[in-house]
Amino acid sequence: MFALGAPVSLGENIPQTDLMTDYAYGVVCAVACYAAILVCPVESSDRIALLVIWSIKVAVALVFMLFYEDFYWFLDSYGYFADPRVPSFSWEGFVIGRGTENIHNLVWLYYRIFPESFHALKVLSSFVGLWGIYLFYRAALVVLGRRELRLLYILALFPSILFWSSTLGKEPFALLGIGLYVYGSVVWYARGSLGAIAFLCLGVIIAVLVRSWLGPILLAPILINYLFARQGPIKKGITVLVAAGALAATLLLVFEQFAIEASQDLLQNIDATSRQWSGGGSGEELAVDLTQPLQLLAALPFAMFTALFRPFPGEIRNALGTMAGLENLVLLTLLAAAVIRFRFSELKNPIILWAAVLIVVWTLAYAFISYQNLGTAVRFRLQILPVLLALLVYFALGASPKLNRSPDSRQRIAGRTRQNLASP
Repeated sequence: MFALGAPVSLGENIPQTDLMTDYAYGVVCAVACYAAILVCPVESSDRIALLVIWSIKVAVALVFMLFYEDFYWFLDSYGYFADPRVPSFSWEGFVIGRGTENIHNLVWLYYRIFPESFHALKVLSSFVGLWGIYLFYRAALVVLGRRELRLLYILALFPSILFWSSTLGKEPFALLGIGLYVYGSVVWYARGSLGAIAFLCLGVIIAVLVRSWLGPILLAPILINYLFARQGPIKKGITVLVAAGALAATLLLVFEQFAIEASQDLLQNIDATSRQWSGGGSGEELAVDLTQPLQLLAALPFAMFTALFRPFPGEIRNALGTMAGLENLVLLTLLAAAVIRFRFSELKNPIILWAAVLIVVWTLAYAFISYQNLGTAVRFRLQILPVLLALLVYFALGASPKLNRSPDSRQRIAGRTRQNLASP
């Protein structure tokens, strides 16, 4: 009886009157997603893995999330569900710099065809997250040169990735955009395929529609990497000019959104944006004046470390905080092993170098937001966590028999990648 009534008893915070019907639509939507995986043109081994992962994500979205939603009287997901249902809601199209409104508009379009179901929207959002994760995995295969389904399971079932990619909100859509960008970038570096540019551009567009500042974060590593790449002058020149133009355009959009006109405006905005995240149970006030360049630089290393590897166990005393703390211990263990086994020759592989630069650029952008609020740090880290996790696994376990990878074979992969980059 409890199981049958759980969607009602645990869903009292959800702005919906008929919770059982709402939940039933969610179950139907999950079944439809199973059917979509079955007909999707992927390898049979990948399809089986996707079905297994989707089963776990459905359990998270439709079972575990009930307890999460019961605990919090207000979540952003409630607003994404309820606001587009208001009769006065006006659809104004998708606009860069208005991420919340863009999600509202997307949900409003969904309501033109499908029932107004919170659980169905949550399931569809989780399904979007699934394909974002799969794109990261497909990008990793280009580097590995062979299939490694264990890596797909690692990426998909890592606790923070599994949880935050299964929610109704911005995170799964940002993950899809960054996944498209990562896949397109890796294929472009490895094969020079023009089709990869379409994936890359589509990914950046989706990402900036969710969070405008992701544009510069995603484009800067491409520009930086190609400035030092061994390429033909024509191809290198065209790539650098296009990347620089796109980077300048996205930076201009961010500056306009935050009314940044001078360097002091930038510092003041960093300080104000950082401090607005210091509230809540996982917030902590930063005792540094970020408008002062020297103080900002002094605090930057630990803030960057926080963005990637905090909270520690015990810093956030709830179930999600404990989970995040334990998984950060895993990340730190992988980091230690990666540092021990790291060889600078690995960076001759342009894909590995690009991934490392991407992590650094993202960390610089999110350092002080994450430092002020450890709960937010865990949620925002989803954007870069698949790349970070894959790179740490590559360095830390690459020579391990478990992954059937030796340093020599990794050098052969790097050599093949460089050869592909040098070919017309």
